[in-house]
Amino acid sequence: MAKSKPRPSRAEVGTGIFKESDRRIRVRIRGERTPPKLRIRGLKLPPGALSQGIKPGIRRVTVKASFVKNTRKLPWSKHGFYLMRESAKKRAFDAVSEEVDLADRLRGWQEEGDRHMFRIILSPEDADRLDLGAYTREYVRRLEKGLGTGLEWAAVEHDNTDHPHVHIVLRGKDDRGQDLVLSRDAIRTGLRTVAQELATQELGLRSPEEILASREKTLENAYLTEIDRGLFFRAQPGRNGARILTLPKKSGSGDRGEKLRQDRERLEVLKGFGLAREIRGDTWQIADNAEEVLKSMGLMRDIQKRRALVEGNASRPGLPFSLAWTGETLSGKIL
Repeated sequence: MAKSKPRPSRAEVGTGIFKESDRRIRVRIRGERTPPKLRIRGLKLPPGALSQGIKPGIRRVTVKASFVKNTRKLPWSKHGFYLMRESAKKRAFDAVSEEVDLADRLRGWQEEGDRHMFRIILSPEDADRLDLGAYTREYVRRLEKGLGTGLEWAAVEHDNTDHPHVHIVLRGKDDRGQDLVLSRDAIRTGLRTVAQELATQELGLRSPEEILASREKTLENAYLTEIDRGLFFRAQPGRNGARILTLPKKSGSGDRGEKLRQDRERLEVLKGFGLAREIRGDTWQIADNAEEVLKSMGLMRDIQKRRALVEGNASRPGLPFSLAWTGETLSGKIL
């Protein structure tokens, strides 16, 4: 049971790694918003890379975070059943145990009247090279240090997709029994920054060959990619909100030449999506909403994967399952 203690002072919040590395993740106090700063501790990066938003060689980790409110219509235990069922180990783990009944734990949090809980998905690009259990435990330890509070959590490893990943459920209470609130910046960027820093410290910076191979795999993907982020960052404002990008005419050789080839091929793919058009030579116009459209396409891809998973489970006799994921609502049309 969480102890009731006075709320931490402003000076006590956001200490440790988040104060030194990424102050964008912290407990929000009176709606305070921390100005965005980023400094990866312990890694040697080119001068000016961080100030320009460039993180060369950093290991990539996809992090998705959401929160679920406590309502009677949405039993949290169902989400726990689903996560354990889709795990090869059929069980969850936490900071000290490998045998956690996730459904029972979530039921307990809900019955104790918690206002909400958080759900975090960690999907390292190099998951096959990491001990995901140890990685997850260290990740949460860093969150605790940054937030200045102990956290109650449990997690499940999944390998039922192309990329092994971890589902973490985080109780919406701190170690003083107060509601745990993460700022918008924390959910949008801070959680991923910590995950990527940890993966990079474990495996080292990505080599130029690894970066090129990773980019090559995503050339035709219908969602926002690492190449897209680089193209959009370099594009300059144009008319009517569109952005203009001019590529170097000479391709060069080695890694630089390969990256330029990949940039050109990706722009052709974006052209097929209706998000870019070639004006002349190597000058391209990129739609002002290209990033938002690609993110939406990625979301649709995730929804379709989940539908396929549910339909596959429906064909397995005797397997209990729910056709909805606890706490999720979808509005709109699937074309």
